[in-house]
Amino acid sequence: MSDERREALRSALTAVRGRVDAAASASGRAGSTVTIIVVTKTFPVSDLRTLYGLGVRDFGENRHQEAKEKVAALADLELRWHFVGQVQSNKAARIAEYAAVVHAVDSCVSCSDSTAAPTALTEPSTASSRSASTLRRVEAAGAVHPLQLSPRSPMRS
Repeated sequence: MSDERREALRSALTAVRGRVDAAASASGRAGSTVTIIVVTKTFPVSDLRTLYGLGVRDFGENRHQEAKEKVAALADLELRWHFVGQVQSNKAARIAEYAAVVHAVDSCVSCSDSTAAPTALTEPSTASSRSASTLRRVEAAGAVHPLQLSPRSPMRS
């Protein structure tokens, strides 16, 4: 990796940390209480290694295939992986094998059982003892998008 690329990543990360610190301070919190998740969609593994060297430990992906390749390539590092986006039920158990947290699990996309994907993520499979924490979007203002829960929806997992 070039020194120029390394400096660009360091500069961008420093700027993000500065904005997070300012926002946290404005709300009466310390910036150190906020977890920055670097979503690395389409970025090469070399960038992730550089970011790891700069202190980043939480990385996010929104495509299972790309995440799976990066997880394997970076298995020597202690990282916390996040899956961001919709989870297809046929990929949920495989995502739970590497993702510590799955963001925006609202419903199962492309399946008839709307609890299939969340269940596959939160209950360890027979092949792996891992499960993932899930975050769900809840619309409190009343207008509910088809892929999110209303405040009255049951939380099954």
